Amino acid sequence: MRIPHQELALIGRSPARFMAHKVLFAVLGLALPGYFAALAALFGDGLPVAVPVLVGPLLGALLWFVPDGIVGGEAKEARTEYLHGIAAYLELVALERAADCGPAEALRRAASAGRGTVFRRIRDALERAATDRLPPWDGLDALAQELGLTPLQDVADIMRISGVDGAAVYDTLRARAKSLRGELLSEELAKANTDSERMVAPGSALTLLMTVLIVFPALYQMLTVQ
Repeated sequence: MRIPHQELALIGRSPARFMAHKVLFAVLGLALPGYFAALAALFGDGLPVAVPVLVGPLLGALLWFVPDGIVGGEAKEARTEYLHGIAAYLELVALERAADCGPAEALRRAASAGRGTVFRRIRDALERAATDRLPPWDGLDALAQELGLTPLQDVADIMRISGVDGAAVYDTLRARAKSLRGELLSEELAKANTDSERMVAPGSALTLLMTVLIVFPALYQMLTVQ
């Protein structure tokens, strides 16, 4: 019954819609065995009553967890997209700070320069913070906690230091962006290596099949001649 709030926030789906999908899948699993049993009875080959009674709850319990897997897969892709966007946002904020913009203004100008879901969510967070009369880094902090994104939390912490103490954070922002891009590159390389390893077995089986198809006619002819 745990609701994955962070994953749902990443893909922009409400908890109510998520639970509705779970209930729908569970009801579908409960109803399918009875439906097939009714069809079998209609065509004269009735199934024992125990089949839908036992299979229905089991199938319903299995389908109950299908939306969790779907949300998890979509959230993983969305998280990667968010991290790429945050890396670009770090670079933009650093450039705005290098142009002598104040910390708060740098965050807002950098957010308005980008497009896509990531920058839209950042702009909304900054606008909510301004409406509540809070510093913009507090808005980023709240968004980072909602989405579970540590790099966005780092942006908020770095700019908070700059806004409170007046520290120069250009090099810090660039270094964090470089580090984040390195992490993303490492994940992509690991995924590519995993995909390559998965292709070894199908490739070997295909090579073996082709070898058999090529060798078998000649071998069969040799045995037939003898």
